[in-house]
Order: sequence, then structure tokens, then C-alpha cells
Amino acid sequence: LDEARFAAPDIILSSLFGQPLADALASRLDVPWGFVNPAFSYLDHSIRDWRLDFSSIGAQMYRSWLLPFTENADFTVHATDPLFDCASTIVENKEIYTGPLFYERILSSRPVSSEKTGSHVIATISTSPQPEDQQLLELIIEAGKRIQHPMIVTTRNSKDSEKNSLSHIEVTGYQPHSTLLKSCRYVICHGGHGTVM
Repeated sequence: LDEARFAAPDIILSSLFGQPLADALASRLDVPWGFVNPAFSYLDHSIRDWRLDFSSIGAQMYRSWLLPFTENADFTVHATDPLFDCASTIVENKEIYTGPLFYERILSSRPVSSEKTGSHVIATISTSPQPEDQQLLELIIEAGKRIQHPMIVTTRNSKDSEKNSLSHIEVTGYQPHSTLLKSCRYVICHGGHGTVM
């Protein structure tokens, strides 16, 4: 708090999960605050019920942990667009739609083979753990064997690559999709926000 006072900010901008800290700091420093919502809007004035886009536990988390802070925020920066969010109304001066704010972390796994980054198929599995990830990965690999087309499969677990890669299929951990998407022919994905945007 002392360091924040010394910095004398005019405004506080937080990440989605940093809202509790931003709210506390802003109230003590008497400055406005907002946060970046990197995915689907979870506000109640959308045409489509936002809870349909979340698992039941995810919806509960947003409703209980995040929404109370969101309602206190002076503004929300949505890294998407109103059409994608099915926004029926936008609260003027409180909701700002910027379009995608791309940030891709530095590779924590080995980069994909350069020979596969030409005309290829990308298949992605969510970076959030899902109950049927392994079955989905096996189905994708089986389909890849049949089509005999260069394929890159990105998963959240780089250990998957050790047991699943074949001559024309590379299974890898995180890869920057903004690079892979530039030269792919098809994308197989779960409709995740990052890939779609």
C-alpha cells in the first residue's frame, strides 16, 4: 500500500483475477479502477445467458468470487467485441470493447518442427483441465492417422507429446497460436475464446 501511495496512480487497471486487490487499493487510494476481462462477458445484460458458456463450477466461481468485484469496478475492458459477447446493451463509460488484446507467453515447451508449420491442421485442447481430455486427444490422433495430413496438436500437458507424436502428427504442449494459425489449412478446437478471436 505504501508503494502504491508513493506511485500516486490516477487509475488502477487489473487482470481478471486481480480484482479483489485492485478494489482494495482503489478504495484506499481513492482512485477509479477497472480490469481486463480476457474472455466471454459474464455480465447479466447479454442476449445469451452467459452461464451457458461456462461449466457449472465455472459459472459458480464467476458468480460468487468475481461478479461482486466486477460490479464495484468503475470500468471493464473487454478483450473481445460486443457481437461475440451477444451484448444487448453496453453501459456507456463503464464497458470498453477493445477487441483482442493478444499476449502469448514465452514458450515453456520445445517449438514445433519447422517442416510441419507449412500447410497443416491444428487441433487444440483447452488449456483448462477438462474431464475427457485424454479421450479427446486419442480421437484426434486416430483421425489424424486416417487423413495423413501434417497435423500439430497442442495440449496443456507437454508430456502428451512423448507418447503420441507420429511422423506426420506432432503433439506438443503450449504453442503460440498466432504463429501457427497463419499457415494452417484447418483448425479443430473446442471453441475457446483465444483460438476463436
